Amino acid sequence: MQEFYKKYKKIGNKSGNKGFGAPVKYAVSFAALLILSAVLLTAACLAVYNTADPDAFEKPASYAALYVSLFISGIVTARVTNGAALSSLIVGAVFSAVLMLVSLFCFGIKMNVGIWLLLHLSLPAVSFVGGMLGKGRERKTDMKSIRKKYKKLSR
Repeated sequence: MQEFYKKYKKIGNKSGNKGFGAPVKYAVSFAALLILSAVLLTAACLAVYNTADPDAFEKPASYAALYVSLFISGIVTARVTNGAALSSLIVGAVFSAVLMLVSLFCFGIKMNVGIWLLLHLSLPAVSFVGGMLGKGRERKTDMKSIRKKYKKLSR
């Protein structure tokens, strides 16, 4: 088992996703996305329920809650995976696929098929934009800049 771990320990990318830690980080981000979506959808439903005509605001509020939760999830995923914005695209794509399958088999398509596909295919893009904003800027970590900072601090 140790040989297996040593062999696959170095798998990952420059963002710090090493070995078996990356799938766990994706699972945690996906679980956070599900919880965040449920909370935002509940808040949107409560807000819409208190209006004079809830039927008029039902779909826009649910779509707004969905897109906001995916955007925030992209930011969180990029932070959890140490700046890997592509991981937020992966989490958004998995969430979109799960949502598409659930809505297809449980509820059916009750709108235009083109709009339905556009809605579900735009979800990973929103998550990716959140991931790009959440990853932060690239930091310069070469030895020359570290020595400069050390000299400034030691004075």
